[in-house]
Amino acid sequence: MSTPVPRDKLVGMQVVDTTGSIIGIVKDLAVTVGEGKITLIVTTSSGSETEISWKDVQAAKDIVLLAKTIETPPIAVSVMQQPSRPAEVSCSRCSAKLPSTARFCAKCGMKLR
Repeated sequence: MSTPVPRDKLVGMQVVDTTGSIIGIVKDLAVTVGEGKITLIVTTSSGSETEISWKDVQAAKDIVLLAKTIETPPIAVSVMQQPSRPAEVSCSRCSAKLPSTARFCAKCGMKLR
């Protein structure tokens, strides 16, 4: 016999599919009045929301384990790009070509920055 799971326990639980992939976190529950359908509203790892029917839940104890695999959109990773630097700089005194990381001119010794 299965035991009821209170809403307060479900909200905040991690949702995992049959492959072991983390789908997201339970945000809330929705009930379709007249039909008795229960749906989990899940905030996915990518930040979007998806609805999962309670019929697709295999178990709920420490996590919500789904009875099927769920496709989720890939996580968008934002990579901050460093401002581009020229590969070389020229010394203003002697015009020597130097790496952009140089602080002093290797030819004449002038401070570059």
